[in-house]
Amino acid sequence: VYEGLVARVHLATQEIADERGIRGFQGLYLVIVEREVQVTNEDRIKLPQASTDGLPVGTYLEVRDYHQPQQIDQLPVIAAEKAI
Repeated sequence: VYEGLVARVHLATQEIADERGIRGFQGLYLVIVEREVQVTNEDRIKLPQASTDGLPVGTYLEVRDYHQPQQIDQLPVIAAEKAI
C-alpha cells in the first residue's frame, strides 16, 4: 500500500527462540517512517533493499506496534518482528 515509503530499519532487540521446532534468532526492529501511515497488527513490511542490520532484500517483518509522534519534530515508528 505504501510502496516507495522512505524508512529506516533499526534492530532494537534480538534473542534466541524456538518456534515450530526450529531454533533461531527472533528480533524486534524499529522502522522509522517518513510520514504517518495506517497499519494494523495484521500488516507486514517487505524490505525492498537490504537493511544495515543484515536483513536481506525481500525480508518480511510482522507489525507489532505503531507509535505516532506526539511532537512535530519526531517521526512515526513501527515496531516489527522478524520471526524465525
